[in-house]
Amino acid sequence: MPTYAIKELKLPQSLGFTATLLGGLLLTFDAPLFGHLSDRMGRVRMMVIVSSLFAVSAYPAFVLLVANPSLASIVVIVCWLSLLKAAYSRTLPALMAELFPTATRNTGIALSYNISVPIFGGFAPFIAAWLISVTGSPLAPSYYLVATALLSLIVLLVIQKRVKPAS
Repeated sequence: MPTYAIKELKLPQSLGFTATLLGGLLLTFDAPLFGHLSDRMGRVRMMVIVSSLFAVSAYPAFVLLVANPSLASIVVIVCWLSLLKAAYSRTLPALMAELFPTATRNTGIALSYNISVPIFGGFAPFIAAWLISVTGSPLAPSYYLVATALLSLIVLLVIQKRVKPAS
């Protein structure tokens, strides 16, 4: 977001970093809340809700940000997206542990996490910049967020039957 704020929105460097810092604080302190929620409502159900919220709110968030590039809008949007990311990523490790049998749990979690995070997360800035250059639209990073949220929804629906509901 700091690079996007500077290059696409022409905002001062400090605004993008301020918003990212606040979003990072949310990511830091919300783990107990989302862990508790996923215990109560079920991991897959919670992640389906969060993925759906990501899919339907990413594009409008970027529309708002592009239409009104300011400290207030970037903070609200980064905090919203960080809250969604936190709800998803705080639930993911428990779900992954439930997906693999005990004998292969460490290997299964390590491989799936350490392959997917660099691909989908590590290349995200590159993909966002490429989408902007190809489409000419400052809204293009939202396309990637929507696509990954939809992909996540598909995977969650496929594995839904494999995971026991929370008691």
